[in-house]
Amino acid sequence: MISKQEILDSMKQETKIIKHLGSKVQVAHLDYKPTENQRSMNELLQYLTFCALTPMLNIVNGNWEHAEAIAKKSANVNLENFGEAMDKQIAEIEKEINKFTEEELAAKDATLPWGTPVKAGIALVEMVVKTYSAYRMQLFLYAKSAGLTELNSWDCWIGTDRPKE
Repeated sequence: MISKQEILDSMKQETKIIKHLGSKVQVAHLDYKPTENQRSMNELLQYLTFCALTPMLNIVNGNWEHAEAIAKKSANVNLENFGEAMDKQIAEIEKEINKFTEEELAAKDATLPWGTPVKAGIALVEMVVKTYSAYRMQLFLYAKSAGLTELNSWDCWIGTDRPKE
């Protein structure tokens, strides 16, 4: 099984990539949304600052009672503090994941939002790592379609600008 540290390292890499992509967004992009019924770029950035912590706390506590309060805090996120908010999220996730031993992650029961019972370690991958990855890709695609056409695979998968040749 994948170790707790490997899962956390994956989450930290996703955070790095998301922060890098977020640093490319400018004020002119904040109102962009692909269609009327989707989040705006600003709403997506705000969502990214709590979308991984929310399921992490569900794995720890077994409920979603914390979700609304965490979501409300994101209303204060803007371009200037987005990176800091992402850092706070991953720090809180690290604190929570470190409450578990490897054995506890393999033994503790958890339930995915659609009702599938799994162990906590699998829930971390299914609900936290995959959430990070999915919404990172959404941010990348939003940014590209909002006009940041210079973004490329380096930005999306590594979290850095392409090296100059």
